[in-house]
Amino acid sequence: MPEGFPAPSELAPLARRMLVDAVRVARWAGELAEVDKRGELLPDDARAAGRALAMTVGAAAKAWGQALLVGLVEARDGGAGPGWRLHAWEHDDEAVVRGWSAMFDAWTLLAPVPPAALRGVFAVLAGQAVDQAPQLLSFLHLVDGPVAESELLELLRRGLDERRVGTGRRPISCCTIWPPGTPG
Repeated sequence: MPEGFPAPSELAPLARRMLVDAVRVARWAGELAEVDKRGELLPDDARAAGRALAMTVGAAAKAWGQALLVGLVEARDGGAGPGWRLHAWEHDDEAVVRGWSAMFDAWTLLAPVPPAALRGVFAVLAGQAVDQAPQLLSFLHLVDGPVAESELLELLRRGLDERRVGTGRRPISCCTIWPPGTPG
């Protein structure tokens, strides 16, 4: 693990909190005789999970999808059952962090690829977003608390806007990313 990177014992509690609904759905499901061809819950099962766990059907389906990506459940023989990671979830921080990482890896593979005519534009935007990552990470470190997704997207948008040629604006810096009213 790179120096300065949080240890699994520090990251695992965060992952457990973020994936609590995925764990609940995985435990609720136990062994399911049937799932769809992608391993997703059938509509009747999604409704049953939602009722049993006091979730919306959409939230239950989303949690199931996360459980699949993390390895809390595994599709097998047309059905699904608990994955080994569900059994290790409460006591193996390394397994939790690896599952969380697997979810992000799978998500990047599932994200739609833009049409060929737009790939260059997306590549430039992605490169610019990566260039802004250190400033966003500095901001998150200095704030040391929760930040709304909309606020992060706005900071990224402002940083990208400031990088555009011909805007006459200066490049983004730690001083330009502070939300209004925040000392910087």
